[in-house]
Amino acid sequence: MNDEEKEPEEQEKKRIEQEQKKQQEINEANKTAHTVGRTAALYYGGQKGAKIYDAVSKTKTGQAVERQLGKKIRRNPISNTISKGLNRSGAIDKVNKAMGAASVGGSAASAADTSYEPSDKADVTLKMPSTSLPIVVILIVVLIFIFLFLFISVLLPGIDFFDDDSTSKSKHLAYLSTINSDCKSITVDDTSIPLEDYVATAVTSAIGNDAPYEAKKALSIVTRTHVIKNTNSCKQAISTSDDIFEQYNKNATPNQDTINAVQETKSQIMFEDNVLLNPVYENFCTIEETRSDGTGGFTCDSTTCHVVYSKIGKENSRSNWEKHTVEVPSSYRNNFGGSNCYGMSTVAAIYMANNGNNYETILKKFYSSDTVIEAFTQTDGLELTEIPNYLARTSRATRDNSYYYNQSSGLSANGLEGECAWYGLCRAQEILATSGSSKKFSRGGNGGEFCEVAQNLSDNFPIITDYSKPKAGSLVVWKGGSSGYGHVAVIEKIIDENTVLISEAGIGIGQFGRTATDLLWTSGSGYNATNAKYGSNALARKVNCEGNDSGCQSFKKVSISAIANYGSMNFACYVYLLDN
Repeated sequence: MNDEEKEPEEQEKKRIEQEQKKQQEINEANKTAHTVGRTAALYYGGQKGAKIYDAVSKTKTGQAVERQLGKKIRRNPISNTISKGLNRSGAIDKVNKAMGAASVGGSAASAADTSYEPSDKADVTLKMPSTSLPIVVILIVVLIFIFLFLFISVLLPGIDFFDDDSTSKSKHLAYLSTINSDCKSITVDDTSIPLEDYVATAVTSAIGNDAPYEAKKALSIVTRTHVIKNTNSCKQAISTSDDIFEQYNKNATPNQDTINAVQETKSQIMFEDNVLLNPVYENFCTIEETRSDGTGGFTCDSTTCHVVYSKIGKENSRSNWEKHTVEVPSSYRNNFGGSNCYGMSTVAAIYMANNGNNYETILKKFYSSDTVIEAFTQTDGLELTEIPNYLARTSRATRDNSYYYNQSSGLSANGLEGECAWYGLCRAQEILATSGSSKKFSRGGNGGEFCEVAQNLSDNFPIITDYSKPKAGSLVVWKGGSSGYGHVAVIEKIIDENTVLISEAGIGIGQFGRTATDLLWTSGSGYNATNAKYGSNALARKVNCEGNDSGCQSFKKVSISAIANYGSMNFACYVYLLDN
């Protein structure tokens, strides 16, 4: 082997070693983050606290928090050095082993055991051989001090670490709301195009209609995020002569498969730590030299081609982006082309999709591991709120919504379409299901009877009789009225301390208006004539509700004081659907 042949091999060996070294540091920092958190939980909450921490750390939120802490540890020279030292000396493993053997209780240890009580908040007994205990105790104390050091010197300066902070969450939701209101269409070369039509055309332009479905979905999200980011949330026009939009071909025609892929990811965009990414893509980078940031180094033999890419994150500095190797069979080489070496390789995305990877896995390959995919608007009238897992309804449910309508018959799913009790039940079921609750709600009467219905259910729904305490995602019930049947509605949002947004239904909201009671509700000539005209009372109710596109549903702001006496009815209760 001559020197020219050796050089690429040495470069490749060096590149692999660098990647392995970086991955080792990432793993070490993440392990330290978990151990530090668990140590603090054990210190302050005993074994119960440690178990709770373990459970939380297995959730997506907990894992994201630990990754963020791990990242902070790596970027701080002091904490990174400590982390590497503790891991490579085996100290982290010793501490984890000791904490795994910890027990809570006041019983005396055996003669071979030694007890250690770190504080009066937790009675913790570490059952370890006496010969190793002093080392373990010292390490635990050290980790507690590391926790305090990290909190003061690492976490506090980067307070955005707390992704679930209410202020941060509010800003995030406000930003999503802005996108939702502005991003209906994109102006391309002086022509207005619906956003999702633009995305479908862009996907077709980039990878064609024959690309695998999951690759199309991945590129749909990338394209949508990119255009929203670079048009100031759809406010600025696009020129196809601009470099960043040159891949868009307005003459490309998406087929139904491409349109479906775009629709399945409708409104979805990518964030990292509440910051909208600026994702780019190219076919496959072919830069042979290894750049100063570690990217490049394209090589290709008879079987495989690979190159080092950067995973795009929220930070502007490419040097801080995570590096990774992108590899495809050499048979894909005819489609290569690109010089960025960051973002998504469409060729690699197609290869991954052909091998069974879904769009989320594909995106995680090319963008920051902390990337979150989130829709900036919800379908069918639902909107994001600051309440975890709760979606507020702000416009009518459409007839493809199975909570409200039977998909086989096209009529109401339960009860009599257009009535308040029909809507109250359907909306309650929708709130519970979309929030992930296992509780069920059912009714057996008129709108004014929902308090009693809730009290008799096996699932425990809190009943609140103080009208001044509305809560989003709750039913509001009134007694009385001219008919005596009462009324039920839904508190969708708390606007401010004096105002709420409610949703409700009534057959009088439909096209027949005030005459609906006589035409659809009570027996008589009008009632019978309407049924005869439309075939049945159910069909007549559908005609009434759809005749003016209202669905017999209404949304309005109401003062909290007005809830006490709503029309001619008296407040009865709130049913808190989302409270235990």
